[in-house]
Amino acid sequence: MDYPRISVVIPSYNQGRFIEQTILSVIGQSYPDLEVLVIDGGSKDETVDVIKRYEGSLAYWESEPDRGQAHAINKGFRRATGSILCWLNSDDMYLPGALLDVARQLGPTAEPKLLYGGCVHVYEHSSRAVTDIARSEPIERLKNNDFILQPSAFWTRETWRLAGEIDESYHYALDWDWFIRASRVGRFVRTDHIYSVYRHHEGHKTGAGGEKRAREVVRMIAQYNDDDWVRAYSAVVDDFERVQRRIKAVQRLKYWPAWKLALWPLVLKHGADKIDCAVSMLL
Repeated sequence: MDYPRISVVIPSYNQGRFIEQTILSVIGQSYPDLEVLVIDGGSKDETVDVIKRYEGSLAYWESEPDRGQAHAINKGFRRATGSILCWLNSDDMYLPGALLDVARQLGPTAEPKLLYGGCVHVYEHSSRAVTDIARSEPIERLKNNDFILQPSAFWTRETWRLAGEIDESYHYALDWDWFIRASRVGRFVRTDHIYSVYRHHEGHKTGAGGEKRAREVVRMIAQYNDDDWVRAYSAVVDDFERVQRRIKAVQRLKYWPAWKLALWPLVLKHGADKIDCAVSMLL
């Protein structure tokens, strides 16, 4: 088998208690042609000490102030030399054999192509773990609902070249925005393989984003969708706290579509499909 070089960029900031597991999950793949680049934003915790422990297995690392996660990812990919690219946040992990399977599926090709698989969600202070299989959706749906599991997405260099860098104006929706742009220049391929572990914890950026994250998602929706979609997402955000309370109240019910009853005024006004997407992306 011809092993294409895989470049893994790890953006990091103050995730010292997790980053060792992240790095080990990458270098522990024992993939024959692996390039690992850690771009740390000047962490104040033990992150740098951990990075130095493994610097012999890294192609590059730095720790200096940056403009946020998107900037760190862009800096990493500017240095990357692989024909297959990906990033792994410093609190997530790859499962054994992930990169070898990615290489088999993407191969040494110049085609603009993105491969996405499933992941396992784990929750801090809980034994709960949920396996999330990659969803089979028409790619056009990506502009309404982000069904790509970021740590389980891998793409060819040509995809990155054509789609361009991460938009650094986004703090929360940066991956979703880039996936939409990538879907317009390359072919997306879904697989049933489970590639990564997605960690949920108190410092998890997406989970802690709250209404600020929700407002950013609405801005992104407005960039790619018509006014009907914007109004549906905005309706959920404008009544954010009450929607959260109602959703939590029905989550105890085994019949999950009961959320439609809890939010029936919004469903009647904007349609079940749009509110379903808005709730799944905002809460």
